[in-house]
Amino acid sequence: MKKTLLLIAIVLLGAVVAQAQEKKYFGAEKAYVKTITESDSQVTSEQEMWFVDYGRKMKSIITLHWEGMGDYTTVSFAEGDTVYTLGDDGKVIKESEREGLDFYNISEENIKKYKLKELGTEECFGKECIKYSQEQKVMLSTAKIINWIWGGIVIRSEMKRGRTEAVTRVTELKEDIDLPADFFDIPK
Repeated sequence: MKKTLLLIAIVLLGAVVAQAQEKKYFGAEKAYVKTITESDSQVTSEQEMWFVDYGRKMKSIITLHWEGMGDYTTVSFAEGDTVYTLGDDGKVIKESEREGLDFYNISEENIKKYKLKELGTEECFGKECIKYSQEQKVMLSTAKIINWIWGGIVIRSEMKRGRTEAVTRVTELKEDIDLPADFFDIPK
């Protein structure tokens, strides 16, 4: 009986591990995506993101441009559900779970949490996108957001919170990219 229960546990664990490895974060197998976010505040940002294996491995570089104060850059890697953020010395300073809204695997929990509503389809940046409205608590107020999503990738996003408005848009998108084998190696 113990051997049977142990065998069942091993099979179930194997199924859970296999399912986690099969999870896709994006519809494209591999891509490079560059976005810019502009707002009516004194900050703009640029993000470069590379991913392979449907987003199971990802590298992201985000640069914030503070008007009159200079730039701040963050580099992170993701492998499965884990994100590794690098410090100024290029070494991992933080390990965390992927957070935020996963538009490729929208759950009932996130539909309720973010008050997601599908608004139909619309072409954006040459891609047929699903358009969603969303509400998200940000500090003491609620942001109202419209997103154009293609294969789980935010192609465009318009956010309004109080008197603040921000637009994120893709400026470059390349699929089927070739990268060196060590591109996603996480610095130790």
